[in-house]
Amino acid sequence: LLGGIEFGSVDWDSSTAAVKAYQDGTAKGSGSLRFYTQATTAGDIQERLRITSAGKLIITPNITETTAHDYAGVYITSENASSGTPDGFFINNIAGNTGDNVSLTFSTDSGHRKKSAISHVDTGNYGKGDLVFSVSNQSADTDDFNIIDDEKLRITSDGKLLVGHNATVDTSTYNSNLQVMGTNADGSSITVGRFSDDSS
Repeated sequence: LLGGIEFGSVDWDSSTAAVKAYQDGTAKGSGSLRFYTQATTAGDIQERLRITSAGKLIITPNITETTAHDYAGVYITSENASSGTPDGFFINNIAGNTGDNVSLTFSTDSGHRKKSAISHVDTGNYGKGDLVFSVSNQSADTDDFNIIDDEKLRITSDGKLLVGHNATVDTSTYNSNLQVMGTNADGSSITVGRFSDDSS
């Protein structure tokens, strides 16, 4: 322990939260910053978040899960025992207007240009929406990525899979669960292949 700050109340609990700095391993020049909170007055403060000497961020309710994994810049664990309940990383756009989105955006560009995204796009009341997958085909020095203009695939809130279009289309009175739309044969067709020369 290199030092820290503890927070509490003389009338309630002398230590309910803390921020502490630790030396990582035997290397004197490397250190981590650790954040602690206390769930109840009956318990001790528990580590919830750690910034490692390598700049990795670990968020966890389990103090035994604080290993800096090489494959992750941000590592999140959870302990929700309820089956079927979403847990982990939660992103919310509280504006709540139809067409609004909340997104995970990706890039491998040194100029930080957005190139692909997975987005929840609001389509109705109480956050109802579709899951949209967008990928830019731009290779030039531009940052005009737009999740709707560059949309490639959509899963609607009623379970339909749309490719090449952002709304369901009724064809011959059918509103199919899988819809592939395009302006030419390549963009409006599906290929199912079997690459095998045996008889099975």
